Amino acid sequence: MKIFFSTLFLAISLSLSAQNFSVFHEPPTSQSIRSMAEWEETGTLVVTWTSFKTILAQIIAEASTECEVLVVCNSETNTISQLQNTYGVTLNNNIKFLEAPYNSLWVRDYGPNTVYLDNDELAIVDWVYNRPSRVNDNTMPEKIAEELDVPIYITDESPYQMVHTGGNYHTNGDGLAFSSALVIEENEPFNPYGTEPLTEDEIDEIMSSFMGIDTYIKMDALPYDVINHIDMHFRPLDEETIMVGEYPTGTSDGPVIEANLLYVLDNSTTQFGTPWNIVRMPMPPENGQYPWGGGDYRTYTNSVIVNKKILMPTYEYQYDTTAIRIYEENMPGYEVVGINCNQIIPSLGALHCITKEVGTPNPLRIVHQKVTDKGPGTLSVPVSARVTHKSGIETVTLHYRLDESSPLESITMEHQGDSIYSADIIEDFTPLYTKVDYYIEAEAVSGKTRSRPVPAPEGFYSFIVENTSSTSDIAASYDMQPVFPNPSKGITCIPVETRYGTSGMLELYDLNGKQLKTIYQGDFPAGESRYYIDASEFAAGSYIIKFRTELKSDQQTLIIK
Repeated sequence: MKIFFSTLFLAISLSLSAQNFSVFHEPPTSQSIRSMAEWEETGTLVVTWTSFKTILAQIIAEASTECEVLVVCNSETNTISQLQNTYGVTLNNNIKFLEAPYNSLWVRDYGPNTVYLDNDELAIVDWVYNRPSRVNDNTMPEKIAEELDVPIYITDESPYQMVHTGGNYHTNGDGLAFSSALVIEENEPFNPYGTEPLTEDEIDEIMSSFMGIDTYIKMDALPYDVINHIDMHFRPLDEETIMVGEYPTGTSDGPVIEANLLYVLDNSTTQFGTPWNIVRMPMPPENGQYPWGGGDYRTYTNSVIVNKKILMPTYEYQYDTTAIRIYEENMPGYEVVGINCNQIIPSLGALHCITKEVGTPNPLRIVHQKVTDKGPGTLSVPVSARVTHKSGIETVTLHYRLDESSPLESITMEHQGDSIYSADIIEDFTPLYTKVDYYIEAEAVSGKTRSRPVPAPEGFYSFIVENTSSTSDIAASYDMQPVFPNPSKGITCIPVETRYGTSGMLELYDLNGKQLKTIYQGDFPAGESRYYIDASEFAAGSYIIKFRTELKSDQQTLIIK
């Protein structure tokens, strides 16, 4: 009976297959559209089997332990032979092949873009590829959509005709996206793609109607990144964290990256309304030289997140170890796998550029704002998350421990409505210093499970409860970091760091003690937050920036040129 049921189920499944693939040249009519963020669950990773096969073979081998890998190739037989006999890849059931014509390696740029419609129905969006001579590449997403049996929406007909490229796009998975201004340039009048010109507002409208992007941040082009793709120096890691490439002060693209970062921070927040957590990733030189001095555009942000793994480009051990440490500190529990990219980086791309993720058809999504450090008087710590799945949610569980040697405690998180689940950690927080590790685990009605962080329990989120009773210790935890740039003649950043959060104000004074401007007044969240003034509004000279709370007053001198 069991065999008969399984056979019948398979027959029904096969009869329902090949019914989802459809091609549309206008926006979805869905009530909701959401672009997938790269830290979400990957169902399929796409690569094109052409040049740089040593690197591709390593990607295929590593990613196939985490998800399906779809290898676009000219010949499945020849590709299998090369993978096995030349590159030593052991094939498994996750490695699939699609025989289709192609022009280039750069599937990130021309590949499918994952969106979810309404009740998390998987779909693909395809833009007009910004390399018109690569005709086969431009049509590749349609072939992939047919292979995966999902609908595809293409921006290739008026009034929705839009040119774009995947390496110049990142999203937070909740309606916010980032690109360089290249997307505006490519759709200007007299562009080389034969498409009708679009204004920035029209681009924004197309991105909203096809991909659910409500806020679209576009950054200035970098002087030395000649392709102007943001994945060479910028990537979101989760709902609250952005990794940004960093050069030595005043070097190469560093000044423009910093200006762009200020623009991002000034014009966007996390989906929780809090400032972004910025992770600085040093950009490694080549023979001591950065791009402006003749070095290749080496980058560590051009990485790939594949479920529980991060595939990271490597170049030299002395720099690679720092990059691996930064990823491991900010992505707890993920396996960071280095793949040498010295061979490919002169072609202005690395691992992110030659891969493209497609989401899973039925994602179990956990959106979580990480708990920040707590101060004196803490009696309980609330933890919450938004959890969704097409089949519904069976249980959501909070697992935690007070130190690494303690066993895990588990609490059922209660449904609060609107897909929000919450629980309180109630413990004895009276010791001077308590480190709490925790993760969230969800099970859908279908039986599917998922955790945040994704690799848990191999990795945890952590926060500190510090129960000092000293007013001076609390005051010492409020600090105005060095203002930059200083001297300044434009947008100026004032970073403030507080361990527990506080309320107060930032003010600008002249040297005679006259208050000129209240820069900010209100609550300062735990962690680092940034505030801005436009120095061009004031005459050249010296000024005082004051940071005041109930327990502390601090000041710095700002020189305006």
